[in-house]
Amino acid sequence: MFEKSDSPKKSLINDRAQAMVEFAIVAPILFLLLFGVIEVGRMMFLYAAVTNASREAVRWGSAVGYDDTGVLRYKNCDAIKTIARNAAFSPSAVVEISYDTGPSTTATACTNAVYPGYRASGDRIKVVVRVTYKPYTKLIPWGQRDFVATSYRTILGSIALESTAIPSTSVGGGGGTDTPTPTIDPGATAGPSPTPTDTPTVTPTFDGSYATFTPTSEGTPTETPTPTETPTELPTSTPTFTPTATPTVVPGCGEITVDPILVSSNFMAMTITNPHAPVTVSSIQVRWHTSGA
Repeated sequence: MFEKSDSPKKSLINDRAQAMVEFAIVAPILFLLLFGVIEVGRMMFLYAAVTNASREAVRWGSAVGYDDTGVLRYKNCDAIKTIARNAAFSPSAVVEISYDTGPSTTATACTNAVYPGYRASGDRIKVVVRVTYKPYTKLIPWGQRDFVATSYRTILGSIALESTAIPSTSVGGGGGTDTPTPTIDPGATAGPSPTPTDTPTVTPTFDGSYATFTPTSEGTPTETPTPTETPTELPTSTPTFTPTATPTVVPGCGEITVDPILVSSNFMAMTITNPHAPVTVSSIQVRWHTSGA
């Protein structure tokens, strides 16, 4: 393309001219790729920011409660627009706010700083965020366009409460008194019902010269369980009575005599003299003393 010259000065001039021509050919393509990458990144960022802005604004606007200025959040249109523009990183973003009662219903736009009407719980708030994109240079083969994101959310929590008087249970007017009803715990185990039992009590009596013991049946007092809300097995305490024998002096007891025991073969005998009345011997104990044989 160029003739080779033996002169060093002429050869340097030729190399510089060649580099300029090559740069002029490659530079448009290089700048096109560089600005193309930048603009595509801006478009992706703007698309994500607009989508997030509509979601943040509708989330803030559907909350029930008062903001820092004392205005209900879902009625404060200016605050909702500020939230959307901050989330979209675009002060010039167009924000449209409207309310409806559900899909395919008539929407009412919020054109004031504060929505003057009343919205019931269950209504919806709609926020539309629109941001216009413009490329930085005309080298990019596309023009400006709008990115639009729309979000809906139902307003929940604004419920009107009314007080209802408790009906009176008394006859003839006046305030009634509620009687608490015991509630039985299904997990509790009911104990057996206590059954009164008769415990015989020995009462000693003396008849004449010999004593007789007559058992007397007396009712034993038992504890009556009191119904409680949770049945609890209560043990029944049974008092134990210890009989106490009280001797009664009988005239002539000093005249009773006892003879020694007589042993003959396998028989034993003993004579008891009682001048008053017959006496009954109830028990006899004999001890044998054996000597080693």
